[in-house]
Amino acid sequence: MIITLAVVYSISLVLILAFVYKSNQKEPEEEKMSIWMVWFVSVLLALMPAIAIAILLLTILGSANVVDMLFSLQLSTNQLIMLTIFILIYLFTIDSIVEIVVKYIVGKGIIYDVIILLSRTFVFYWIALLQKINQMNSFIIALGVAFIILIIELLYHGRKKK
Repeated sequence: MIITLAVVYSISLVLILAFVYKSNQKEPEEEKMSIWMVWFVSVLLALMPAIAIAILLLTILGSANVVDMLFSLQLSTNQLIMLTIFILIYLFTIDSIVEIVVKYIVGKGIIYDVIILLSRTFVFYWIALLQKINQMNSFIIALGVAFIILIIELLYHGRKKK
């Protein structure tokens, strides 16, 4: 997980550094920052995406760990971390498309939530199988993590409506 965060931070730093440097070059001469200040600002700004990804990774890892402990699946830490990383990648890529398509077809409601839960369970199951977790444990961890993510989303949207 540290390597993942280091990669996210490095990519963020390079992109933000390029943006800050180019923006600084467009400033009038008296308002330009020194190269050290450009680096300092970039290093601080690059922390934000890394911290956001870390929070999401820890949330998903915690969910997987709760399911693991609750059902005594005895999964290794490496399996849980890899599962978490692949689930996060899925949630930020294909899941968004699936949500849009399902919302367009059935609208927003209980049917939408059930279909999203089932689709995530299916994908998480296959992700777990690819991590060499046996079928029963894959299904349990997939259903548990998908259900916890659904509960978090429902609580977030319920709070947002208030």
